[in-house]
Amino acid sequence: MEAAAFPYFYGTSGLGTLRGLTQAVAVASTAAGPLLLSAGHDLAGGYGPVVIAMAVLPALVAVTAPFARKPRPGPGQRGRI
Repeated sequence: MEAAAFPYFYGTSGLGTLRGLTQAVAVASTAAGPLLLSAGHDLAGGYGPVVIAMAVLPALVAVTAPFARKPRPGPGQRGRI
């Protein structure tokens, strides 16, 4: 989905920058997840409350994403929006 959505909404001129940014966020979250889970286990005494707490953000994204508007091209950009 990402491979088709990024060029469609943002064009191809800044595609490398956009992909680099999203990959950096993905790698950082992949690295931080186990650390947060471990620290939460130590604080809460188990994984259950931590997993539920960490599931809140993805759940909010899943609920709100269908209501997101299409991005608008910025000044000087000509996308296929």
